[in-house]
Amino acid sequence: NIDRSASSWSDPASASHNSGTDRPLTLALLDSIIEACLTNGVNYSDLILLTGHDTYMNLQQLLSSTTGNVVRYDAPQVAGGSANGVLGEAGLNYDTRVGSYQGIPIFVSQHVTKDVVSRVHLLDLPQMALRVAAPTTYVANDNLAVTQALTKQFALITAMELICYRFNTSASVRDLNA
Repeated sequence: NIDRSASSWSDPASASHNSGTDRPLTLALLDSIIEACLTNGVNYSDLILLTGHDTYMNLQQLLSSTTGNVVRYDAPQVAGGSANGVLGEAGLNYDTRVGSYQGIPIFVSQHVTKDVVSRVHLLDLPQMALRVAAPTTYVANDNLAVTQALTKQFALITAMELICYRFNTSASVRDLNA
């Protein structure tokens, strides 16, 4: 129940908008939100970019036309880590089928809010958490009389809430067009 327009403590590092007038995505827009987050004390390695498929394709074209580079797909491999006696496998820190910009991984989702094209969100992951309201429940329906088919229907249902502990280390770019 936070009215973000009435309280400055909940302001993000940067909410780059154009007052509802659409504009093209530029590298300067991305660089400005990264700089705003760094100014507010974010750890560079904790940042991720989140956007939609359409904006991601625009970003790929922008990078290839302005710098001759494409979005990087080759992240350095890391050794397997361990926590509490559980050994992890060696590999990459994130899903590199998507890529990165300035070393910041880009994640693509169909659920990012759109104006004309999807917005770009720069997120500080350690300042966010999921709180579980109800544990995961397995629901199955394999009653042939009900389904009228030789199938099994099931679902895993979990109720969670996204919590943000610090707003001024995340940012976004909106009012974008193709």
